[in-house]
Amino acid sequence: MNDTSWQRPGSGYSELLGYRFTKRDTGYCEVELTVEHKHLNRLNVPHGGALATLIDTAAGAAVGFAQGPDKLLPAVQRAYDLNRWLLPHVDDFPRKFKFTLGDRLQTAALDLCLTLVEASHASAPERPLYRANRQLDQVRLLARLSHDLHLLTPRRYEHLGAAIEELGRMIGGWLRYARSGGPRPEREASVTP
Repeated sequence: MNDTSWQRPGSGYSELLGYRFTKRDTGYCEVELTVEHKHLNRLNVPHGGALATLIDTAAGAAVGFAQGPDKLLPAVQRAYDLNRWLLPHVDDFPRKFKFTLGDRLQTAALDLCLTLVEASHASAPERPLYRANRQLDQVRLLARLSHDLHLLTPRRYEHLGAAIEELGRMIGGWLRYARSGGPRPEREASVTP
């Protein structure tokens, strides 16, 4: 079964205009719009704002697909790697903490990853990136508490702390680029088991 979810831009503005993605590849994207009366200006030609939106959407998606249409942005990949590492370690928490602190830590880390996915699809990613920063602070605080309660060994806490700091730098860089109107950062995320 082919996944066609990438063809639906998924924002209120895209639904209002009615455009859709028709092709994508590494560094390439095509957007299509069936011109209706609502897209025309007073001269009965497509409004420049509608055309500018198509250009902006296609260019932004092409940048998003710069590493390939099925690859994650580095910050999303790093959050995924953090979760992949963290979840089995939280499973080692004693029962009395596994379903309280452990669940909160897992939920915060998973929410962070999903918020970064949301930001990677947003035409204006600032709001989800600010939320991701808050979620990262929650992960940081819960990890510290887990360490202080001796639920994470010093070595595991050091590894988790390094991953959190790297992810914080990546989110901060992405946020600075987004605010300046520049492209997303293209740093590669490293995986350390």
